[in-house]
Amino acid sequence: MPYAADNRISKAPLAGGVEISEQEYSQARDELLVGDKLVKVRDGQMFLTEKPEKLPDHKEPVWQDGEWFHEPIEPEPKSIEQLADDKRRELDRARDEAFALGTPFEFPGPNQDHIQIRPEDKSNLLAIAIEARDLKAAGESNPVIDFRAASNITYHLTPNQAIDMTNAALMHVKTIYEKSWQLKDAVGATLAAADREAIEVITW
Repeated sequence: MPYAADNRISKAPLAGGVEISEQEYSQARDELLVGDKLVKVRDGQMFLTEKPEKLPDHKEPVWQDGEWFHEPIEPEPKSIEQLADDKRRELDRARDEAFALGTPFEFPGPNQDHIQIRPEDKSNLLAIAIEARDLKAAGESNPVIDFRAASNITYHLTPNQAIDMTNAALMHVKTIYEKSWQLKDAVGATLAAADREAIEVITW
């Protein structure tokens, strides 16, 4: 009487094996010779199975407890230096998002709108501030300065209004940068203290 066990067949008894018919033995032998399938035993019965493909980010599949098991590969834990670098990049993204949101300002009307304060907007704001101060010094008090807000509405501002607007915008820019610097300093301090948990909880 032939026998089968995981990955083995034999005409003699096998440890942990089960009895199989001559037909099953012949079929298993042919498949093993071709190499397409594997012999497995489950619930006292032999059957033929193909080894499944290796899944991404998993180890080679292994036969375990009567079925194929795909064990995930655990990623290597990041070093505290990598963790700190990731946190700094996270803070940079949050800072840039804060710039993109802009700052609210009450324009003539009154209309609540937003001043864009992205890095590329800063030169425009500075130019408006200089122009407004020059016009104010020249005695101009009419709404002669045009400014297009985040809503794409153009507002006509007096020099004083333009000065107030640019002051508010540039102050908000300064506030965002100061917050960014403080948080990055906190990352540096926790890195120096080798405190992984403290780095992870730092948020914008």
